[in-house]
Amino acid sequence: MTTQLGWALLAAGSVFFWTVAVISEARLLLEERNVEWQEKAGVVLRADSTRSLEGKERVWKYVHSVSVNGKRYKGTSYSVGKKFDSGQIAYICYDAAAPRTNYVTGLRRNEFSSNVDWLLLLPFFTVVFNLVFLMLA
Repeated sequence: MTTQLGWALLAAGSVFFWTVAVISEARLLLEERNVEWQEKAGVVLRADSTRSLEGKERVWKYVHSVSVNGKRYKGTSYSVGKKFDSGQIAYICYDAAAPRTNYVTGLRRNEFSSNVDWLLLLPFFTVVFNLVFLMLA
C-alpha cells in the first residue's frame, strides 16, 4: 500500500515537473551566459494582468516591440506588480544574433519565477521514498 502511494506521488510529481520546468525562468539561466545581449529603446504595446499571483501581487504580462536594423520584433515580458502602461517607452534587451529573443530590461521572460523550481524536488523525494520502502519490504 505504501509503495503504491509512493508511485502515485511519483506520477503526479513527474507531470508537475514537466509542466513547470518548461515554463519557469530557471531554464533560461544557462542561456543568459551564452548570449551577447544588446539594449535598445522600444515600446510597450500591451499591458495585461495575468491570473497568477506571486506573494499577494498580480503578475503582469507585457507585449513589447523593438526595432533592430530596420525590422520590428515583438516580445513578451512579465513582472510582479504593474510596471508599465501601453505606449510607454522601455529599454529592451535582445540577442544580437537573434533579435526575436528579447525582453524588457529588468523584467523576466516567463510568467513563473525560478523559485517555482524548488517544487520540482517532489519527484526526487518520491523516488527516494519508494526506494526506502522497497528495501524495507
